[in-house]
Amino acid sequence: MPIDPAKLPEELVPYADALDIGPARPRADVGWQAHAWPAPVVPLIPGAPPYDDVYRASWISPGVCVRLDLNALPGPIRTHLTTRYADRMGDDGGFYEFGIVCSSQLRNREKSWPVLQAGQYHYVTLSLSSAESLAAFAHPYDFNGDIDVHLYKWDSYQGWVYNKGSALSSGYIDSVFTPPYTAGWAGSYLLMFHCYSGTCNFRTSVSIGDDSNFYTSSVYLNQRSFTAKEQKCQGSSGAWVANGECMCAPSSAAMALVAGGKRNINELGSSAVDLFTTNNSYGAADRVALMNRLKSNYGYGTCEELSATMANIRDRLRYKYLVLFRSKSFSSAGHYVQVRGYATASDGTIRLRVNDPMGAWLSKDKWNPQNSTTTGYGQDTWLKFADITTSNPSIIACK
Repeated sequence: MPIDPAKLPEELVPYADALDIGPARPRADVGWQAHAWPAPVVPLIPGAPPYDDVYRASWISPGVCVRLDLNALPGPIRTHLTTRYADRMGDDGGFYEFGIVCSSQLRNREKSWPVLQAGQYHYVTLSLSSAESLAAFAHPYDFNGDIDVHLYKWDSYQGWVYNKGSALSSGYIDSVFTPPYTAGWAGSYLLMFHCYSGTCNFRTSVSIGDDSNFYTSSVYLNQRSFTAKEQKCQGSSGAWVANGECMCAPSSAAMALVAGGKRNINELGSSAVDLFTTNNSYGAADRVALMNRLKSNYGYGTCEELSATMANIRDRLRYKYLVLFRSKSFSSAGHYVQVRGYATASDGTIRLRVNDPMGAWLSKDKWNPQNSTTTGYGQDTWLKFADITTSNPSIIACK
């Protein structure tokens, strides 16, 4: 609870703003100092709070990165800050207000970002070469706030110039991508996560990748959670089953839809149901019907089946395609997973970062006994590319 400033001991009055209990006034008056890490020029953002070198406690000043020297504070205020705001303590004896990312805040960034209030912002500065591309996501946990993502590029004449952004409704995953192999995209950028309205409880995913490493955002759906009558399908024995055995393709596609901002976070299961067709046979979806459904119901202009080469996978992921991987290397009947990234080890081994709706595998046709219908045991799984391309591999790519 805020403390009435009138009840503060006289020696704490200068630090009232740091305690979120006093009126706004210049930073110098309350002991804040501009951190040596260079703050970017503040973008001109319509409706943003004014940047006037004032600390307002109740919101995060855009473009400000400030540090309070704990050793210079009276004991009571030092104890209060270290106890209440442990996630804002730097490694150098400083307390950091996170208007933008400070160098000593990096290890605490994910901890200190889960919640923003309406009108608040977080900034990240980064640079890209012509061979690199960016994928940045704001993943909401609920519908209580609307979190948007915006990207600005530095221009030596104009300063920070708005480049692109995503401002979907509450409950959607917003994202921005920059294309690879384009010299004009090289340069310095400012990435802004903006809480447009409400209370934004979210996590971020920021990937700067090249041909060796790249990843996108992730949500997870276990295909064996589907037991309703409309999900029944013909199993490997020819009998009709109701355990989601045939739901790998629609479940994988639904994960990609939500991660790509095509559906909100509460439509994960219903999207898989919509994509399921009753003529699906065990382990192999009707690929033409699936691709047509993705185009007709989810706004994709093109969907195609391609050879499962790393060149095809790299290019599609970095250009914000939905990418599904299909192979009989998992099971004799075939299986689908959602591809969300890749990595190349120092020895040249290539792995795909996937969400497997069925869970983890022990070997071909043998599931791991730890799999269940509720856990995310197949989420964010790394699979060796060579192991899963031994039998009839292909990808479905849509944009």
